[in-house]
Amino acid sequence: MTITPEEQARRATYLTGLMWHIGAFIILNAFFWVLDLLIGQSGIQWAYWITLFWGVALAFHVLAYLVVGRRWAGTPGTGAAPR
Repeated sequence: MTITPEEQARRATYLTGLMWHIGAFIILNAFFWVLDLLIGQSGIQWAYWITLFWGVALAFHVLAYLVVGRRWAGTPGTGAAPR
């Protein structure tokens, strides 16, 4: 089964968006944790919650990438129509 150039471009665009999401997650959460440690009272106050909820959203983004990637590849058992 071959993947058309349009499908490859769509998948590459989706992967690029995912990589930006991961990069922003790492950089901004590191900043929030340092800020919380420096400014907060004793210990972690609020950075934990940002990381937790944003991490859940990032997990769904990764899951969507994997599921959509299977559909684009036409992997059996994913509900994709045979070509």
